[in-house]
Amino acid sequence: MNKTIAKNSFLMLLGQTVGRLLRAGIIIYAARILGADSWGSLENALSISALFVIFADLGINSLLIREANRKPEERKAYLATSLIIKTSLVAILAVLMNVFAGKLSNLPGAIVLMPIVALIFIFDSLRDLGISLSRSLEKMEIEAAVNIVTNLFIVILGFLALRQFGTNQSFAVAYSIGAAIGTIAVFVPLKKYFQGIWKSFDKKLVKPIILSAWPFGLVSLLGIVMINIDMMMLGLISTAAEVGFYSAAQKPIQFIYIIPSLISAAFLPSLSRLACKNDKKDCFRDRIEQGVKATLFIALPAAIGGAILAEPIMLLLYGSGYIAATTSFMILCLTFVVVFPSALVVNAAFAAERNQKEFVVYAVLGIAGKIILDLIFIPLFGIIGAAVSTMLNQIIINAYIWKKVREITDFSVLPQLKKIIPTTGIMGIVAYVNLLIGVPVLVNIIVAAGIYLGILWLLGEDIFRKTTELETE
Repeated sequence: MNKTIAKNSFLMLLGQTVGRLLRAGIIIYAARILGADSWGSLENALSISALFVIFADLGINSLLIREANRKPEERKAYLATSLIIKTSLVAILAVLMNVFAGKLSNLPGAIVLMPIVALIFIFDSLRDLGISLSRSLEKMEIEAAVNIVTNLFIVILGFLALRQFGTNQSFAVAYSIGAAIGTIAVFVPLKKYFQGIWKSFDKKLVKPIILSAWPFGLVSLLGIVMINIDMMMLGLISTAAEVGFYSAAQKPIQFIYIIPSLISAAFLPSLSRLACKNDKKDCFRDRIEQGVKATLFIALPAAIGGAILAEPIMLLLYGSGYIAATTSFMILCLTFVVVFPSALVVNAAFAAERNQKEFVVYAVLGIAGKIILDLIFIPLFGIIGAAVSTMLNQIIINAYIWKKVREITDFSVLPQLKKIIPTTGIMGIVAYVNLLIGVPVLVNIIVAAGIYLGILWLLGEDIFRKTTELETE
């Protein structure tokens, strides 16, 4: 079993990392070629599509994984019924996306792209269902391959479209074709599970699936809202160029956010094992502290270093045309300090089987808070206001979930960081001095990171040893 978990974890990491790197590359290239205005219109349309993907899911993907494992004999019935529900939702939402395009964005360039983006929405939604089936079967190699194939074709076709035509419409068409290829790629190896699928539809499962799935969907919606609502709100309140600048600031942050999700996933099995044992409560608390320390070990230098080097990083990635994104990028870097440890704390709450209503409150608080803060700050400060609202909302919602977990076990954080915090300060000073004397940004990052790790090594920091110890219970 441990070998299976290790293999599946590695395959998911491989697929996610390679896929994200490929997509990050084409996104940076597209932003440079299209310019802030044209790129902003496309990003606004894609952000709307991402929100619709979650509404089309309603937590069905997560429920399919759970029920297919609990009741293997009913897997096909759950798959067929889920597929019918999801296909119906996708069809309805795709129509609504186009009918109400003018209400969802005030950017003419984004509205024109909506029919193409609706196709991306359809393919992404169906591919996610196929990936959920592969996860329920513990065939993570399918998910890894599909992530890589999908993004590889988006990169190749997107690059050709930009070189040949240089428009956001051509790039959107290329993107949709790549998404379609990825959808085909996930269904081909799973075709035996879909043969005669319609005969397995069970109308009695429709209501239980929807009622059980929506809390999962609400929590998933929070993550997507936190990423995409800024783009949507900027599209309604501001200009296409502002959307483009904010997208440029946000994309590297989104890529780095994968780190806490991977760390928290690695800690989840031991947290789950310790949480259910009354005689292991101290071990459960210690494991939370180790996990939080592991996330902040990365988050603190990334936040400080990213904030200090924001301008040269923006210049390196996008060129001088996106220098207006610098302040937003700086503020978003600071969210690492909140987001990284909170990913671990949320998993601890799941492991402890906290009341499902608490996660609903967490999600509703996050979604409503983000919309309200955006409505306050974006009209006043534009993309800087969007970044500030993200930071404030992250603090509010994660303070709530931290409070709930501390009701289970009174874990502490600051005592774990007595070497990391001052070393981060030294690293920040080095990075700032290097910036002043004109050291190239990549060299600066390498030097600062080397000093940070070197000092902690000399101080005998035990972060690596403790976070790799395995429970033997």
